[in-house]
Amino acid sequence: AKNPNDGETQLALAEFYYKKGDHASAFDMLKKAFGNPSLSIDNKISILYNDYLMQPNKDEEDKAETYSLAKIMVATHPVEAKAHAIYGDVFYLDKNYDSARVQYRQSLETKKDIFAVWQQLLVCEGELKDYKALADESDKALELFPSQPFVYFMDGVSNLQLKNYKKAADVLESGVNQVADNNGLEIDFYNNLAEA
Repeated sequence: AKNPNDGETQLALAEFYYKKGDHASAFDMLKKAFGNPSLSIDNKISILYNDYLMQPNKDEEDKAETYSLAKIMVATHPVEAKAHAIYGDVFYLDKNYDSARVQYRQSLETKKDIFAVWQQLLVCEGELKDYKALADESDKALELFPSQPFVYFMDGVSNLQLKNYKKAADVLESGVNQVADNNGLEIDFYNNLAEA
């Protein structure tokens, strides 16, 4: 009553309502907390991951709540790379790769040096079979992460699909030298190199 906008109190009340079995009141309080700009984004991300994203066998209500909280978080922290990255993860886990890549791209516009976000973006491009975008974005990622074999691999695969055989072979040959202690990835490199 004295401080209705205290984010930590909103979270505590949400937990209190959950323990009482009042799911509707708990979720309402959680939405208030996620819309509270003074509450740390790391707290919000932790809740989304631990209580929603990492839970197996989510039903439709859980999914709807996850989307709702992630959307509120992005609206509250629109220039936070982490907010867009986790929203991308929500879409990614639901196999909505097109919407996921929109969020990953927004995350990278704000902070371009997060390898995990680049990795997820490149995977989305591969899932969507958008080899032109995959080639362009893996080229950008290679400038930032020249020692990451995964980026070379995705760049090589995209160029192979685009029939840029010389570039595919060059990239795959460079990338296979970056692989350490991953026989499966090394075999994938050589298979694609042979095809190129």
